[in-house]
Amino acid sequence: MTTHTVSQDGASPQFLLRHDMPDPDVARVQRHEKKFLSAQAATEEESATSVETDLNQDRPGTSDDSSMRGLVTMTADGTTFLDCVSGVTHSIEEEGDFAALEHAYLAAGSESGTPIFATFDGDIVGEETEGSDEGHSVTVSRFIGVWPEVSCESATSEVSLTNTYWKILSLYGSEITAAEGGKEPHMILLDEESRFTATVGCNQFMGTYDLTDEDAISFGPGAASTRMACLNELQEWETLLSDVISNAAGLQISGEELVLLDTAGVEIAKFEAVSVK
Repeated sequence: MTTHTVSQDGASPQFLLRHDMPDPDVARVQRHEKKFLSAQAATEEESATSVETDLNQDRPGTSDDSSMRGLVTMTADGTTFLDCVSGVTHSIEEEGDFAALEHAYLAAGSESGTPIFATFDGDIVGEETEGSDEGHSVTVSRFIGVWPEVSCESATSEVSLTNTYWKILSLYGSEITAAEGGKEPHMILLDEESRFTATVGCNQFMGTYDLTDEDAISFGPGAASTRMACLNELQEWETLLSDVISNAAGLQISGEELVLLDTAGVEIAKFEAVSVK
C-alpha cells in the first residue's frame, strides 16, 4: 500500500511506501539487491581500498574543473600526476584541496615514490606548448579518493552500467559521504526486470529504469522509498536523490565513473564503481 505526498509548491508527488505495511515490490527489489551483493562479494577476488577524506560541504567545485584519474607519486622533490587517459605526467600544485590528497596518500601507507591511483576534480594550468601538455601542472580543486589496488589499465576499462555497485559521490554538486554507522550511499541498476535500488544511507529508493539509448536513461514515475525517520542531513540528501531520479535524462561512463545528466546536459549526480567488501 502506498501513500502519496504532494509538495506545497506543486511539484510532482513523491511516492512513499508505508513502513509498517510492506509492499510485495519492495520485498522483491530488496531480495534482488541482497542476492546481487552477496554474489558479488563471494566472487570478488580483488578489492580497491579507498581512503577518503571528509570534505567541507560548502566547498563548491567550479564548472571549469575536469575529473582527473591517474597515478599520484609523492617525493621530497614534489608531487606528480600521471594522467591515465593522456599518458602525460604533470606536477601537482600544492594548493586548493592538495592537503586532502596528501593526507589520503600517506594514510594509505604509501612510501615516498610509490605511485598510487587517485581521483579528483581539477584543472591543467600553465603555459600552452603546441602539440604537448608536458610542463603543465595540475591543481586539485576537489579531492575524491585514492585506490591503492587500482592501476591505469583497470581504471580505463569501462565497467558495466548494470549489475554494478555505484557508490554515490555527489548529488547536484553536494558531496555525499557515509554517515557514521550508516549504510554507504550507493545505487544499483539491476538487469532483472530493469529495476534499481538506491540509498544515501537511510531510506531505500526503488523502482524501474529505462535505457532508451546507450547514453540516455530515465527512471519510472512510480519510484518509491521506505519511510523511516532520518537525520536532517540525510533527509536533505534524500531530497536531492529524489530530484536526480526525477530529472535524470542522460549518462556518461568513463572507466569506473558514472555521471547522470539532466535534459540540458548538466551533471546532477556522480558515482564511482567500487568493490563490495
